[in-house]
Amino acid sequence: MSEANLLKCACDHCCGSIEFPAEAEGANVACPHCGARTFLSAASPNLTEDEQALAVAADKNVRVPTQSKTWHGWVWGGLILVLVATAVALVYSRKAKLPKQVPTLVATPAPKRPKSLSDLKAGEIILEATQGTKLIHAVGTLANDSDYQRFGVKVELDLLDRDGRKVGTATDYVQILEPHREWRFRAMVLDRRAASARLTAIKEE
Repeated sequence: MSEANLLKCACDHCCGSIEFPAEAEGANVACPHCGARTFLSAASPNLTEDEQALAVAADKNVRVPTQSKTWHGWVWGGLILVLVATAVALVYSRKAKLPKQVPTLVATPAPKRPKSLSDLKAGEIILEATQGTKLIHAVGTLANDSDYQRFGVKVELDLLDRDGRKVGTATDYVQILEPHREWRFRAMVLDRRAASARLTAIKEE
């Protein structure tokens, strides 16, 4: 068959180039490229550049999407974008509604002051006679104004006569003085001339 009797057309589905004899024009045949039914028509013998490219792709067994498939792809792509945007908006709206977390402040305890004899504070001292006896004691209080136990605490007193002259000494001792507690000491007075007493020293083991 001469080339003059051969016509060309594009497949209605894949746009692949189909060559057919002139007497077959108008027939509904299976496309040799995609297998879909197409009409043979030589109405547009000259293919456009796009159609030629599609035809070459079809000749190489490359699946070229039709216009209908491209349209469906755009629709599905649009739906996916809408769903993603909706999900992102929901996440951000939930985050905005969540109450802000207020940081919990943890109080740091103040460090303890170092142990010092100045934390041992004495009160007023008086001479007190023991009822029914001739014994006299210098009586007073010593407060432990610290967070520490104090061990082996001793008070030393000067005994004074009525003119304020020193006539003797007296002492008292406690083994343990608890934190923020008060000790009532009783130092025995041996000199009968003593009219008063004053604290001269506080010592600790």
